[in-house]
Amino acid sequence: MRSAWAKTQSRCACCWKSSGRKNVHHILGSARRIDDVANLLILCPACHELVHASKISLGVILSLKLESDPDHWSHAWLEENCVHRLPDAQPIPYAIHQRRRKYEATEGTP
Repeated sequence: MRSAWAKTQSRCACCWKSSGRKNVHHILGSARRIDDVANLLILCPACHELVHASKISLGVILSLKLESDPDHWSHAWLEENCVHRLPDAQPIPYAIHQRRRKYEATEGTP
């Protein structure tokens, strides 16, 4: 199911870059690495690195999942499987909107 779902995701959920390699990020990245699509987000390598460097908060990641993959959004599933308290979704920061404008200019509107 993971690979079939990943093929339907054509761009990075964060910056909207559609060309190049994509990574599957586990939103709740515990040692269990649950492959339920509610726990997965497609990111380009640069955005994936920012997430793992804690430059993008879990609250923003939740907003990105809701925006980019609403059919597989499940706050209840995430809350049930989260070890700690799940934060509320947060507004997408201006810096991410700037990156999106850059890729819209070079790759076209998504």
